[in-house]
Amino acid sequence: MRDRSGGAGRIGDDLMKWAFEGPTPRIPLAAHPTEQWGALNVYRGIAAFYRNGTAHRVRADDFDPDEALRIVLWVDHLLGLID
Repeated sequence: MRDRSGGAGRIGDDLMKWAFEGPTPRIPLAAHPTEQWGALNVYRGIAAFYRNGTAHRVRADDFDPDEALRIVLWVDHLLGLID
């Protein structure tokens, strides 16, 4: 996200806002402002809920293998959108 948006040094919520917010977002995913706001919140939520949790503690018991696969596929889809 930092590389794609040019947000070097930014982290977390600040990085997501930097990338997706404003009248000319650095990563435009939708022409309609409400849809762009939705994209911002999808990426913010994924980062806050999944990325932060797994980066700060082992969550081996939180997800069974099938559920983990669905999460990885969803994140892969989101990464594909910004590529």
